Amino acid sequence: MRTRKNLYVVMEYTGGGQLLEYIPPGGMQQKEACRLFRQIVCALGHCHDKGIVHRDLKPANIMLDARGHVKLIDFGFSTRFTAGQKLNDLWGTLAYIAPEIVLKQEYEGPPADIWSLGVILYCMLTGSHPFRGDTPQEMLMRILLARFQVPSSVPVKARRLIRQILVLNPKKRPTVKQILQHPWLRQGEPCAPHPSSQALPTRPDPAILTMLFDLGFDPYQTWVSLAKRKFDVVMATYLILKHQQGQG
Repeated sequence: MRTRKNLYVVMEYTGGGQLLEYIPPGGMQQKEACRLFRQIVCALGHCHDKGIVHRDLKPANIMLDARGHVKLIDFGFSTRFTAGQKLNDLWGTLAYIAPEIVLKQEYEGPPADIWSLGVILYCMLTGSHPFRGDTPQEMLMRILLARFQVPSSVPVKARRLIRQILVLNPKKRPTVKQILQHPWLRQGEPCAPHPSSQALPTRPDPAILTMLFDLGFDPYQTWVSLAKRKFDVVMATYLILKHQQGQG
């Protein structure tokens, strides 16, 4: 949001906190873990569809809004990619990082993100990390060997999904679409439509225009701001009111 003197960054408030805070010792209930993990996979799939890899997926970088919906945050390590492009820089958090990155090999971004998904799912269902060790070096060796055990308390279908994801060969890891077709996840709710096309209106909502008028905004200037996608204070206020209206 830009004014004559200042530039404001308006961020969505996620009142539900970090996913990390929702994972109890022993892991989450299967139904809730399935619901949230499916949303995480959908969100990552949207990033990949837009040519973006996250490269630092972990429960601390996954927020929940007041309605319990997942939001990915902290794209500081993210980068754009094209199909088949090789990356070679070392980013991420050790406990969630893919072995090919640890080995400083050239790697494709999406399979590395998928590995992180597998670690997150393990954490959600068990309350611990798959490659935990007494020292960083021990954890590193476990990652490089993909050596882990899934507790018997984890449902069989979820166990199979974790093992399909956490494989050393990145080419053998499933894609986002394949993960979403897995039997364990198909029992959950479908992915919500991406809001990008809904967030920018083609026609102003008369009810919101009335609210803006009451706040002192000129109706014509509001229409111009929306039509020309100015992303100024008028458009920002309109979108905030529209978002609040959608939440009831």
